[in-house]
Amino acid sequence: MSTASKRNVLSLIAAFLLSPNIAVSESAEHDPAHAIWFEQPALNWDQALPIGNGRLGAMVFGGIGHERLQLNEDSMWAGQPTDRFNRGSKVKLDAYRESLFNGDHASVEQGIMRELSINQTPVRSHQTLGDLFLTFDHAEASHFHRALDLKTAVASVSYMHDGVRFQRQTFSSQPDQILVSRLTASEPGALSFTLRLSRPEDNGIPTATTRVVGSNTLVQSGQVTQVGGIDPNDGAGVRFFNQVTVVPIGGVLKKLGKDLRVENADSVIIYIAANTDFYTPDYVDRTRAQINAAINKGWKALKRAHIEDYQALYHRSVLTLEETENTSLPTDMRLQGVQQGAPDPAFSALYYHYGRYLLISSSRVGSQPANLQGIWNRHIRAPWNADYHLNINLQMNYWPADLVNLSELQRPLFEFIKRLAVRGRKRARENFGARGWVSPHATDIWADVWTRAARPYWGLSHNSNAWLVSHLVESYRFSGDEAFLRDEVYPLLREVCEFYFDWLVPHPQNGLLVSGPAVSPENRFLVEEGGELVERSTTMGPAMDQQVIGQLFKSTLEVLDHLAISNEFSEELEHKYRQLSPGIRLDENGRIMEWFYPYREAEPGHRHISHLYALYPGSEIHPLLTPEFADAARKTIEHRLEHGGAATGWSRAWMINFMARLHDGETAKHHLDVLYQRSTSSNLFDLHPPFQIDGNFGATAAIVEMLLQSHAGYIDLLPALPRDWASGAVRGIKARSGYEVGVRWRNGQLAHSTLRAREDGLCRVRYQGRELVITDEQGREVAASKNEYGIFIFDAHAETEYQLTTKI
Repeated sequence: MSTASKRNVLSLIAAFLLSPNIAVSESAEHDPAHAIWFEQPALNWDQALPIGNGRLGAMVFGGIGHERLQLNEDSMWAGQPTDRFNRGSKVKLDAYRESLFNGDHASVEQGIMRELSINQTPVRSHQTLGDLFLTFDHAEASHFHRALDLKTAVASVSYMHDGVRFQRQTFSSQPDQILVSRLTASEPGALSFTLRLSRPEDNGIPTATTRVVGSNTLVQSGQVTQVGGIDPNDGAGVRFFNQVTVVPIGGVLKKLGKDLRVENADSVIIYIAANTDFYTPDYVDRTRAQINAAINKGWKALKRAHIEDYQALYHRSVLTLEETENTSLPTDMRLQGVQQGAPDPAFSALYYHYGRYLLISSSRVGSQPANLQGIWNRHIRAPWNADYHLNINLQMNYWPADLVNLSELQRPLFEFIKRLAVRGRKRARENFGARGWVSPHATDIWADVWTRAARPYWGLSHNSNAWLVSHLVESYRFSGDEAFLRDEVYPLLREVCEFYFDWLVPHPQNGLLVSGPAVSPENRFLVEEGGELVERSTTMGPAMDQQVIGQLFKSTLEVLDHLAISNEFSEELEHKYRQLSPGIRLDENGRIMEWFYPYREAEPGHRHISHLYALYPGSEIHPLLTPEFADAARKTIEHRLEHGGAATGWSRAWMINFMARLHDGETAKHHLDVLYQRSTSSNLFDLHPPFQIDGNFGATAAIVEMLLQSHAGYIDLLPALPRDWASGAVRGIKARSGYEVGVRWRNGQLAHSTLRAREDGLCRVRYQGRELVITDEQGREVAASKNEYGIFIFDAHAETEYQLTTKI
C-alpha cells in the first residue's frame, strides 16, 4: 500500500472513531465531507442553496450587489378540501372490467376517465411565499466564498470589497420557527443596503399586499390564488402573512416607499417569519409572536438552539469515503470532475450527507410531507404542481428515512396517510362499492382522493393506499414500537385489505383474483385493433398492482400473527391471499411481465419500471433466495436500458436501488455516476428535469443499500460494495429489527462491524459468504450457527453492541 493510501485509510478510521458532536464555529473552515461551497454567487435558482426547518425555507443565492432569499412555507397551497370531484360507480366499474376481460380496450379508454375522473389536469399548486431582495451599494468583490455547512445547516457568504470583509449567515430554525440572516462587516458603518419584499403575480393578477410597518418591518399578506384552476370557485387557497423585521446595530434604518433602507450599519440581523391559516386561524398573531420572541432571544441563542436541534438528527450517521485531490475543490468544479470521470469516492459521501440534510430540512414533526420539490419551489404554478404523486414519488422521498436513522421524520407522511384514509373511506364506499379506503395516483395538501387525469395511462391508478401503508409496516420493522403497530399501523392495514377484498375480481382465464381497471403507471402497450397496432394502457391485473397487493396481504398476515389476532378478517385475508394472481410472471424471453398478457410495450425504455416493485422497494425478489426471479429482473432491467430507460433523475435513483438489491455494486455505482452526470445540478439538486427532490432521496437510500441490507430477514454487510469505494466507514445506519450498524472496510474487504441490538432475540448476519467472528462487549466470542446461505445466527441481547470481523 502506498504512503498516500495508508494516510487515506488512517484518516478514514480516525473520522469514524472521533465523535462528531461538536458544532463548527463561525470562523472554522468547512469540512469538505460536509459542505457545499462555491467561489461565485448563484446565477440561477438551481445554483442557490436550500435551507429549511421542515415548514419554513429559503433558497439563498449569495449575490454581491443583489442578494435574493426566495422564501417558502409548506402550506402555501391553492385550492381547498372538497369531495365534489369524487366520481364513479360500482356498476360502471364492473362493466369496464367485463369489457377488458373481453379484450375491448378501446371502449374502456374512451369512457372510463369521464366516469372516474375530473377529466383534466387540476391546477392546485404549491406556491412560493415570495422573495426578499437585498440591494447593496457595491457590486464587485474578491475572495468570494459561498457555502452551505451541512453540519450546522447554516448558509454563508463572505467576500472582500474595498478592503472590507462582508459576511452573511442564514439559517431556518425549527425550535423558534424563524428564518434568520445576520450581516456583518469588518469595518464599522460599512453596511448599506435596501430591502424589498415581493411575490410573483398569478397570471398578471397581484397576489399579495406589501407595506412598511413602523420603521423596521416589512409585512406581506394575501390569499393564494390559482388563475386557470380546475374551477373558478376552487382556486382560492390559504391566507398567509409574512413579516420581515430588521434590527441594525449602528447606522440608520428608514422607510423608502414600500422598502426599507439600512445606511452605515455595523451589523444587521433580519428576522423572517410566515404562517398561513392552514395551521391556525391566528396565523397573523403567531407570526408577530415568533418575530418578537426571536428578537428577545437574540442571534447567538437562536443559532445555538438551531444547531443543537439540527445536529441531534444530523450526527446520528456518518459516511466516510476516500478523499482525492478533487475533494478540496469547490462543489461545482468537483461535480464537473465527477461528470468527466475523475475519481472522487468522497463525493458520494457528500451526496449522502446532503440527502440527509434535505430530509431534515423539508420534513419535521408537525410539518407537511416533503412534496415533489421538498419545500423549495419558486413558482406560482409549479411543475406537476409540486404536489404529492403517489405512484412512486412521495414514497421515494421517504425511502432513506429509516435507513439513515431519521425515522421520526416520516411522521408528516404518516399523518398525511391518515388524512387520506378519512377522505378515502367515503370514495371507496360511494364510487367503488368497497369497504376500507382508497387513494389515487396524485393528491395535494388537502388530501383529496378524487381521480385527477384526462388520460388513463397516467391517472387510472388506485393502488397507492397499499404502497403507502407499506411505509408504516417498514417503520415498525425498524423501530419495534408495539403501540405504533397496534394503534396506528394495524387499523390502516386492515382497512386497505378490506378495500381490496371488494376490489379484486376473478380472472376468467384461471379464476385467480386480479386488480382493475388499472394501468402500469404511465406506460402503454400495443394491441391490434381494426388491423393496426394502437396504444392502450387500461387492463386487468398489471404486475405492479398484483405485487403491491400481494405485499400488503403478506405483511398484514405477519402483523396479525404478531398481534395474535384470529378472527373473520384474518380468515378472509388468508383466503384472498391464496386466491391472488401472482405479481411475478415470466414471459418467453425470461423477463418479468408488466401486464397479465405479454403485450408489446409502446415505449420499451419507459422511465417507470413498475413491474420490478417486488425487487425494490418490495422484497419478494432476492439474488440468494429467489435466483430465478433475480435473473429475470436483471433481464428486465437490461431490456429497459437498451431502449433508453432511467432517463429521469428519480428513475435513475430507482435503478441504483435495483442494482444494489441484485448485489451488483459495480453497476449500481455506474448508475450513481450517471445520476451525477445527467441529473444533478451544481447545488446537487436532482433534475427530473426540472428539479425534483425524489431523486436525491432515492439515491441517498441506494447508497445505504449498497452498504447494508436487511429486507430478507437478515443483516447483509457490504452486499453491493463497488471497487471505487475501496476503503471507507459508515456508522449510525439502521437495519430492520432495530439494529444500529457501523461498518469499516479496507481494500474492498470488511475490516470491522458493530451491531447494537434493540432487544433480545436471534440476530442473523451475513458478509458475502465469508466466515465471521462475533464478540460481545467484553470481547468474548459469541457462538453462532451458519446456514446454507452463509448467514450466521446468534442470540443477541438488548442494548448490547456486538463486534464482527472476518476470520483470518
